[in-house]
Amino acid sequence: MFINFHIPENKQLIEELVPDGLNNRTFSIHIPNDLSSDEIRNLVQAADERFLRRKEIQDVRSNPINSSTYYTITNDELPNVCVIELSHFYIYDNWVSIRSGVFDRYLRLNISHFIGRIADFYNDNDQDVFFIKWDTTTLNRIPILKIRQLLKRKISPFGTFVSTDLILPVKKPEKSLDTEQKQLEIYRNHLPKKFELEFQTVFNGFSNQLKVSVFRTWENYLQNFILNENHISCLTKSMTKALITAIAGSDEKNGVWVELKTNNNSIIIPLNDVEDILLNPIFEKMFHFYQHWCEIFCY
Repeated sequence: MFINFHIPENKQLIEELVPDGLNNRTFSIHIPNDLSSDEIRNLVQAADERFLRRKEIQDVRSNPINSSTYYTITNDELPNVCVIELSHFYIYDNWVSIRSGVFDRYLRLNISHFIGRIADFYNDNDQDVFFIKWDTTTLNRIPILKIRQLLKRKISPFGTFVSTDLILPVKKPEKSLDTEQKQLEIYRNHLPKKFELEFQTVFNGFSNQLKVSVFRTWENYLQNFILNENHISCLTKSMTKALITAIAGSDEKNGVWVELKTNNNSIIIPLNDVEDILLNPIFEKMFHFYQHWCEIFCY
């Protein structure tokens, strides 16, 4: 089946999607045959956001504008139009919804209609698999008891791995910092008491709205700590002594990266790949808190 979009006068299809000679006022998306009316509506909104650009009209008064994108559904492909596969939507940071009737065996949870953004992707036996991080609305739908059970099993409730056939595109629902604020709230509510002081120290008591991402918050704290100490002695996984001399960025999968110096060599590795902290009890305890935090926030 195909959804055929008829583009309004005040918008245009992004040029790179239109091969020479094809109609640029209509485009189609190849879809599964079993989409519900809600799934189709969400897909239309996502396509409008992803593939259409608003174009400037010189004189609005002399150019009446039909601003609504309308569409038709056909079983067969229309001639001479650009056809877009759903795979065009599935790129890093785009938003998707889980289809109906999906039970996640790893989370032991029905995740039908959960919404999240693509944080990572893999290929498993010729099938694309995505790691989806839930949005705030979805996190609010997960029962507190289920969150407690997942955290007890050291499983993050913040996302899951899903194959391509179980997702559909949706329009971006919110800012990422809103989601991170909710994640931090959930984490704080289930935090082991032994890490309360460390949480207060890194996240400033969680009394204010996040101004930067939780990963950047960790970067800033660790960089300041290292600057005050000049360096931190540590033991690597290979049991080599090294010095942590600087912070080298962060990402959602590995967490914070650090620069290590061993003898005359300098390497950059995830902080999680450090085995232990030496001769600094304060930072050692903060390191153990960081490891616990990464179990939930990284993947």
